[in-house]
Amino acid sequence: MKNSVDAERVCGFYVSNMHFATMILPFINREIKEETNFITFFELNQKSNINTVLSGVVANLEDKEKIIKIDWGDTKILKISDVEKKIKNISTGNNIILVCGREEYIDMVNSYINKYIDKNRKKLANLKIKIIDCFEVNSFNENIRQILATHNKIINTSGEHEISEIFEGYNSNAG
Repeated sequence: MKNSVDAERVCGFYVSNMHFATMILPFINREIKEETNFITFFELNQKSNINTVLSGVVANLEDKEKIIKIDWGDTKILKISDVEKKIKNISTGNNIILVCGREEYIDMVNSYINKYIDKNRKKLANLKIKIIDCFEVNSFNENIRQILATHNKIINTSGEHEISEIFEGYNSNAG
């Protein structure tokens, strides 16, 4: 039995909080049907935008209720224990850690997530973990290549894709 944690990393970009809600909800709706567990880290509260977009989405009531139960509130992160409190109850099955905000916020949360994973490799072994980082477009300058290079895939309004499908000619090995 292997004792490693393979967290798939996905990135996404949004221009406004409403755009984030519009982009992420179809994906969340699909994952809800797969009984995926969600752990969220949001720099800004997303409840209002999620509820607004969700009110116009055609989905069954049970799925909408599951989506509403996801923690869409803002997450104040000051130290690693703030992250540990949220992810210590990660469970079997599919797990998505959704991080949303400015690049600095995402970098800080991810550094704490990585430390937690490193410290708890045995406990987390063989769990399916996907980390989705959604970057506010106005929060980074010209380092999109660096962001793409540290992620396996990209998410947008039509779902999850290989990065090269969205950024034609993108080569992860290029400098």
